[in-house]
Amino acid sequence: MRSSPLAAAVVAIALSAVPAIAQNGLTWIDGTTAEGGGVLIYGLPESDYVILSLRCDPTTLALSIAFIPDEDLPPAMSGVTLTLTSEGGKVALPAERVYLEMLDAEIVEATIEQLDPALVEIFTTGQALAVNADGTAMLLPIPDEAIRTPFLTACAVMG
Repeated sequence: MRSSPLAAAVVAIALSAVPAIAQNGLTWIDGTTAEGGGVLIYGLPESDYVILSLRCDPTTLALSIAFIPDEDLPPAMSGVTLTLTSEGGKVALPAERVYLEMLDAEIVEATIEQLDPALVEIFTTGQALAVNADGTAMLLPIPDEAIRTPFLTACAVMG
């Protein structure tokens, strides 16, 4: 799929509104299990520090996406929109706020029936992935092919 000039402009605007790509040891981690559960995490290896995680259920293929922003979410009701944007497109997902007492943090979690081609395109196209939850945004690098392929395979979708 080729990016149109309009799509590139939309991505540029979306990406300009978020902080610089996260660094300081943060990386994509393939957590896919031998049992077939697909897991892809952006965080600090060998720690509990996670910014974004994607998990496919091995039997239903349902996809859960959890975003744990570095800053507090703006005040709102429990419903929130989780938006993922890259040069591959933009997807807005209905999500819920979930408080994790153990981490004393509020996360945004969206669950969909399966990893669809639009999400695959977002996670495989371009250099940067913008993750936004109602104004709280972060810019992450796109996972490289070696890291994302086991996850996409486990989720029964190849990018």
